[in-house]
Amino acid sequence: MTKVDQDFELYQGETKEVTVNTDDAAGAAKAMTGGSATFGAYRSLESPKPEVVLKKSGGDISFVDVDGTDDGIRFTLAPADSARLSGAYPFIVDGVDSAGDEAVVSIGVMTVKPNPNKA
Repeated sequence: MTKVDQDFELYQGETKEVTVNTDDAAGAAKAMTGGSATFGAYRSLESPKPEVVLKKSGGDISFVDVDGTDDGIRFTLAPADSARLSGAYPFIVDGVDSAGDEAVVSIGVMTVKPNPNKA
């Protein structure tokens, strides 16, 4: 089930850790053990290329226990990910479970606030 309006904010050049829960169609926690996930933040949803991409295979995403199983997707934005950004960026988190079932897990807006100390 897709969770919508999962908005979050950070300042330019800040480390930010965000966790989103994964649920099945009935709303129960869905384990992601053995699966994969991708986070993409875009200038707009019509943009062909994301401004920021994080992948489980790249070590930027991990699965964590939220409701007793690996049902949380945690992604960590490093300072370099937001250093050149400012404004609102729609994002999508895709997940693929161990059975190969793919779903959009979360959508929202990442707002990057200016940090004059990073300019």
